[in-house]
Amino acid sequence: MKLVAEMALFTRKHHVNTLAPLEPGKVWAVLNNLGDSLIVRIDTDATHVSHIATRITHVGVKSHGLVAWKGGFLVLDSDNARLVWVDAKSVAAAEAVAIANGSPDAGGVPAAVTVLWTSIVPGKFLKGLCVVDNVAYFGVSVFSPRDQRSDPEADSELAAFDLEANALLWKRVIPTKGLLNVVSAPHLGEDSTYRPALSSAGRALEAAGTVSRRENLAVVEQRSAAIRSGGSVGAGAGAGSAVADVEVAHENIISSQAVIDAMAKMDQLGFPPVVAGNWDSGLPYLNVSMKGADAPWLAGIMLPLRMIDISRVQAAVRAVPPSWWEPHTAATENVQLGLREGNVAQFKPGVKAIIMQFSDQSLDHTYVYPWYEHFKDAVAPILDAVLGPGNRNKVVRMQFALMPVGSTIKMHRDMGGYALKAHRIHVPVITHEKVSFQSCPRLEKRHNGRGSDLDVTEPDDCVTLPMQEGMVFELNNRVLHRVLNEGDSERVQLVIDVGEVPRPPRRIKKGSTCNYKRGAIVCDEADAFSEYLVDW
Repeated sequence: MKLVAEMALFTRKHHVNTLAPLEPGKVWAVLNNLGDSLIVRIDTDATHVSHIATRITHVGVKSHGLVAWKGGFLVLDSDNARLVWVDAKSVAAAEAVAIANGSPDAGGVPAAVTVLWTSIVPGKFLKGLCVVDNVAYFGVSVFSPRDQRSDPEADSELAAFDLEANALLWKRVIPTKGLLNVVSAPHLGEDSTYRPALSSAGRALEAAGTVSRRENLAVVEQRSAAIRSGGSVGAGAGAGSAVADVEVAHENIISSQAVIDAMAKMDQLGFPPVVAGNWDSGLPYLNVSMKGADAPWLAGIMLPLRMIDISRVQAAVRAVPPSWWEPHTAATENVQLGLREGNVAQFKPGVKAIIMQFSDQSLDHTYVYPWYEHFKDAVAPILDAVLGPGNRNKVVRMQFALMPVGSTIKMHRDMGGYALKAHRIHVPVITHEKVSFQSCPRLEKRHNGRGSDLDVTEPDDCVTLPMQEGMVFELNNRVLHRVLNEGDSERVQLVIDVGEVPRPPRRIKKGSTCNYKRGAIVCDEADAFSEYLVDW
């Protein structure tokens, strides 16, 4: 190797991190800029003085990686933890400006960017990118100061995003012992860091030339299914790779623009979710100790978890007689729980509930109601999918909440032990666009966490949370929130409170009469409770 040419075009501040010699005499480069990044094309033709011929601006923040893809470029918007595609029209527009001006130094052309994937987990940083068989592979690391990026305790993740199906295939931890810097496939081509590569299987498929779009999507789905179930498919899958479907479901939830916009708003206002750990399913949960502290808004206000099939739950809810939502029916067919009426009437007038599980304030004692058995076949798979099989004994409270047409859940924050020590998980079962679920951290912060009968006076006092049937999310119920049903149909939500440690429940007998006294459940019948349940 020897130096054949040297071009004084950039400074260290430009932080050039990717070079892509895609055409003879022309090299594309990513200028990280330690901030607002851009793509430039350098003319290296020996007959001319080397110069920057094209500038495409605003491709991301502290961006890395550049792979040619369908007339444009795939780029990692590293600081925003996003995989993006820069449209070819950005390139054409930039070149036209350069030709018209005789030089691109006037500022270049803003990129036409499409966001393909965003990490919903805060504090992530993307680096290292290559494409094999229409799948983009890239590194996902925890953002850290430069002097900590070789931390042997900090492993990164490798993500695989299917560019044809527009969906995350998997994301798994790999033992990098620090920041993941480069992802490549040199065995498939020396240009794998800037051109798409094909494995032997991919080349065979391309050579056949007879695969229709529908057939190709079927192949993509088969590959995705195989990966989720632990199979090994194509280049990069690796022998014995097993990826839980939960990872795919969790990450693909942000394909909803409403979720993307809401999470961006929370981040902008300074209330991103703070993840403290993961359920056995692999799904994350909020930091409950921060949630229970004096400034609960610092834990974040919402954490989207996954989309889930709720058709069985919807059918079960729609099949119950209207009388099941009334207290007099619950008193004989389920359990009568008194001395809670005042609180419900004050903050949730008109809202009705079907209770399946309840606890005392301390969470030391939790009770399964008779009606749980009626809904068990529909509800238990949701608990297993969110928490992981064998973790139902972490559930402390569970109910269906029905908001009639025109009803309002007034501004309030949950105060009991279940709010301080447990995670509040919501599953919209029946909802519509006229339901507005708002969390109000700015209002909470302005009043120092005091009072609940507060007026919304500033535009950013509240954030409207995205809501669609089957979208499971954790709510920080220690922050002021309210719900309005302004539509012409009812809303039903499955509400689950979950602790981080097992609390085996007891059953309460059908028809028991109980009261909620000083945070404890006290029943008239001496034999109201069964033994503690091990498997339920």
